[in-house]
Amino acid sequence: STHVLPSTAGPSTLSTAQFRFCLSTTRQLKDAAPLLRPIDPTALNIPHYPPIIKTPMDFSTIKHKLTRPRTVSMH
Repeated sequence: STHVLPSTAGPSTLSTAQFRFCLSTTRQLKDAAPLLRPIDPTALNIPHYPPIIKTPMDFSTIKHKLTRPRTVSMH
């Protein structure tokens, strides 16, 4: 049989509801604005950003990674 699991880097101690609450709460913080969307190095004229920041992370990317299903085959 096949099961759909949340995509995470490792085992989690938080439920899906807790993840959603944390993400929602963090996104509402007044200082969160620069982290809401991916950086556009061209628009911000920072061509050195991609070679330095190998794995950029913002809240929309985190949400996508946490909520996309991944299938696991159970034997």
